[in-house]
Amino acid sequence: MDKKIVLIFDGALVFLFVGIAIATSSAFPDVEIYAFDQNPAGSDEGNDWKARI
Repeated sequence: MDKKIVLIFDGALVFLFVGIAIATSSAFPDVEIYAFDQNPAGSDEGNDWKARI
């Protein structure tokens, strides 16, 4: 690849990741994840995204 194309691609990736970091850092300031169970026992069909507020 041409060095100019690589620099443009790298700059675009940095811009993308910085934008995502800024956007997600303030999206839900009151949300705190306090537990995570990767694969709980039992059936979880239809409950994959259940949230308690």
